[in-house]
Amino acid sequence: MSDFYPAIKHMHMLFAVISLLAFLARSGMKFSNSALLDNKMVKVLPHVNDTLLLVCGVSLAVIAGLNPMVHMWLAAKLFLLLVYIACGMFVLKWSTNNLQRSFGVLVALCCFAGMGMLAVAKPF
Repeated sequence: MSDFYPAIKHMHMLFAVISLLAFLARSGMKFSNSALLDNKMVKVLPHVNDTLLLVCGVSLAVIAGLNPMVHMWLAAKLFLLLVYIACGMFVLKWSTNNLQRSFGVLVALCCFAGMGMLAVAKPF
């Protein structure tokens, strides 16, 4: 395994926490109809962070020789990532009221927790 693996792993975890905090902050802004959501930095920075998160994740998988077709926990984590992204889009773009937003945030948080548990436990 590469000497860089621990550093990349810690960066991946940091970017994951930043991603979650950014999602929660933007969701809160959406709940309150804040004009800050229109700020260019609020729109761009989460995409930069999420790109770095994805690059670190792919790097870890390559370094460790993990294939989602072989390691089902990784396939499940990628599936939860897609659901998390869809929830984010729903909350920030498509939802029309706070009840819908609350449901989207709840499902997103469950996905995030599931991804974390799969990464730690690697159950299958």
